[in-house]
Amino acid sequence: SSSSSSQRKQQMRHDQLFRLYLVFQEMKAAGVQADTAVYNTLINACAGSGDLDKALESLSSMRAEGLEPDGITYTLLIKACMLSLNNDHHDSHNAISNTVCVAEELFSAMQQRTNHFSTYIAPNELTYQRLIQTHWAALSLLQEEGEPSSSSPSSSSSSSSSS
Repeated sequence: SSSSSSQRKQQMRHDQLFRLYLVFQEMKAAGVQADTAVYNTLINACAGSGDLDKALESLSSMRAEGLEPDGITYTLLIKACMLSLNNDHHDSHNAISNTVCVAEELFSAMQQRTNHFSTYIAPNELTYQRLIQTHWAALSLLQEEGEPSSSSPSSSSSSSSSS
């Protein structure tokens, strides 16, 4: 029953995310230009729903509109990696490894200098925290498959819905 309650909550989050994207589509249809803050809100909602694919899709849409991600964007995307691991959709070592690789690639991408204008974005404390939490979530999942894990660091208090 806790499993069905969890599934119900997940379905509600999915439905809410769908509604959020409907509002976003209405906004665009009305000719209102989305900015980085709007995309960050979408990506944060995807993270909260554990939907990494949708978060990455939003990043692609953002770039297609000529907007560049900022430090908040990258931190939220890494948060999406971490929360997608916590959502129990990963049933293989490959899926877990791929998610960690995505987080690492995002962390590297934010620090790239792409042209003579410096687009370097320095990771902040929260960015590092999200990356560490992603690795911890992966490690916990891999330990669950093998031997019982020791006590978890108190990441439950720090996995709040803030960026």
